[in-house]
Amino acid sequence: MPLFPQLEVDVHLTHQLILARELLALSADDLALRVDAEIASNPALDWVSPTARRPMPASSNRGDDEHATDRLPASPSLEEYLLDQLRLQIAAQDVPIGLELIGSLDRRGWLSETAEAVAERLDAPAERVFAVLRVLQSLDPPGIGARNAREALLLQLDQLDSAPPARVALARRLIAERLDDLAGQAWARLARALGVSVTEIEATAAFIRDNLIPYPAYTYWGDETEGVTPEPDVMITLNRDHPAEPPSVTVVEAERYALRIAPSASRTASSLPEMGIHLQRARLFLASLRQRWRTLAQVTTALVAAQPDYVRAGRPQARRVLTQTDLALALEVHPSTISRTVRDKYAQLPGGRIVALAAFFTVDAPAKSALQALVASEVKPLTDHALCMALAQQGFQLSRRTVAHYRAELGIASTHHRTARVR
Repeated sequence: MPLFPQLEVDVHLTHQLILARELLALSADDLALRVDAEIASNPALDWVSPTARRPMPASSNRGDDEHATDRLPASPSLEEYLLDQLRLQIAAQDVPIGLELIGSLDRRGWLSETAEAVAERLDAPAERVFAVLRVLQSLDPPGIGARNAREALLLQLDQLDSAPPARVALARRLIAERLDDLAGQAWARLARALGVSVTEIEATAAFIRDNLIPYPAYTYWGDETEGVTPEPDVMITLNRDHPAEPPSVTVVEAERYALRIAPSASRTASSLPEMGIHLQRARLFLASLRQRWRTLAQVTTALVAAQPDYVRAGRPQARRVLTQTDLALALEVHPSTISRTVRDKYAQLPGGRIVALAAFFTVDAPAKSALQALVASEVKPLTDHALCMALAQQGFQLSRRTVAHYRAELGIASTHHRTARVR
C-alpha cells in the first residue's frame, strides 16, 4: 500500500490534466497525427475493429453559399496520375496488383488495408504485392501508399535530396521515435530526450511543417486544396418536428476514433510489468480524448445558445456581440480553455454550411478587413499561406485554415481562380 495514496492520485490527475489540455488545443489534422502516433507506439491501444479506421469522407458544403468552397479539379484524377507512372515501372502482369493497391488508397493517400489482404484477395504472392507497393510508394506525390502518418512523413523525407543531411537526420528521429511529442509540440521534452537544443528542435519542427505533410494525396491538388471546406468537428442540427427546440450538438470527431484498450493488454498486464505501463498510458490517453470531446460539446452548445440567429441563418450579420471572455465567464472556465477549444475547430450549421467555431465570436472584423485589403492590393494572387504570413506581419496570428475560411466567407476566390481571372 502506498505511503501517500492521495499524492499518487493527484499526480495521475495532473498528468491527465496536462494531456487533456494538449489534446484540446490540437486541430483535427494534428489530432489525427497524435492518435496515429499513440497507436503505433502503444500496444495497449487499438481500434475497435479493423474497419473502425475508415477513410475520411470528402468535405462538402451543402449550404447555398456559392463562395463557401471551391471545387477540386475533376480531371485527371489522382488514380489516373498514379497509374500512368506505375505502368512505366512495373511488369504488365503486375498492373492488376497496382490497380488494386491504388484502389485501396483513402482520401489521404494512405493504404486503407494491408498488403497481405490485397494479396489474399488477388490470390497473388505477398512478395509480389509488397514489391509493387514499394514502387507505388516511390511515385509522386511523395508519401503516397503509406500505411499511417509516420510512414508518410518518412517516405517523403527519403525524397528530400537537397535538404541539409543533419536536418533530415534529426527530422527522421523525431518522426520515427517521438511523433507523439512532435504533434504535441513538447519542444523541451524532445530536446532533453534527443540531446539537442530547443532551438534545434523548433527549427526541425518548422522544417517538417514546411516540407512534409501527413496526407500525401492533398499535395496532388496543390493550392486548390486551400479552398476546400474542412471537415466539421461538430454538427449542429435542428429538430425538424419541433423547430422551436434548441439545436442539438454532435461531436462527429468522436465517431472517427473508435478506440479501445486492446484485449490482450488487459489479459497480460498482471504478468508483464511493461504492458501494465502501456495499459495505464492507454487509459490516460482515452480519458483525455473523451475530455476533449466533452469540452468541445459543452463549448459548442454554449455558442449555439449565445448565437441562435447566426446558427439558423448562417450569416455573420446575424451574430450578437460575443467575446471569448464572455463565454468563459458564462461557463465558469478560464478564457484559455475557450481559446484551446475553438482553435482550428469547425462546425456544420443546420443549413449545411461549415464555419470555424471562432466565427461565433465578433472579434474577427479587423482581420477580415485586413485580408480584403491585402487581396485588393495584390499584384500577383497570393496563396492562403502567403496571406497568412502577410497578416501575421500586421499582428493577426491566424492559421492557414482560418485564412481560407475567412476568404470563403468574404467571397474571395482561391488563388487558382484569381490567377485565371488575371490571365
